[in-house]
Amino acid sequence: MGGRKIAERVYDRHCFFFKVLTNLGIPTEIAQRDACRMEHAMSEESYQAEKRSCRARWASNKGHQPK
Repeated sequence: MGGRKIAERVYDRHCFFFKVLTNLGIPTEIAQRDACRMEHAMSEESYQAEKRSCRARWASNKGHQPK
């Protein structure tokens, strides 16, 4: 995997985790810091499972779905 692809993957993870955390009411500064940690620490399998789980919840609760 090339460097740009890796950077895009990490950035996508960061955005996902940041949106999840802020949607839970975590203050922006803390959510940014925690998303930075989470984007690197979670395995691809766990990340994909979390994404599926969140998307299923968001689909059933349309008003609260982060992009």
